[in-house]
Amino acid sequence: MGRKGIEVTSLYYNWTVENLKKMRNSSKDEFARNVLTAVIMRYEGNSTIEISKFLLKTKSTVIHYIKSWNSVGLKALKDGRGALTGGTFTAEMKDDLVNTVLNTHPNDFGFIGNVWTCPLLATYIYSELWNKIFS
Repeated sequence: MGRKGIEVTSLYYNWTVENLKKMRNSSKDEFARNVLTAVIMRYEGNSTIEISKFLLKTKSTVIHYIKSWNSVGLKALKDGRGALTGGTFTAEMKDDLVNTVLNTHPNDFGFIGNVWTCPLLATYIYSELWNKIFS
């Protein structure tokens, strides 16, 4: 017998599942729709595995969605990933990154390598672009 699955502890504001479904169906934000779908499905008795298959997300992501909902309610619908830059690169940052990839090599910045790879670009972003933001 497995562990007891995570439960939705509250729908908040005396809402019903129907209210949440309307909110989900009217939302243009994919992250918010995913959180609401996970909450609704779990509240209706679906297992974490069923929800993860439906949303094409990992079980840990589904659990995170539900834990966030239980902790902060509607605030869980805001995607907090990338919070340092407000969730997106600025136009200047995107231009810098495109220019870097097209016109430079990693060793121009003291990295070992002659071709940009995802890990090298991540290192470049954290070392060069973040310094511009927080300097």
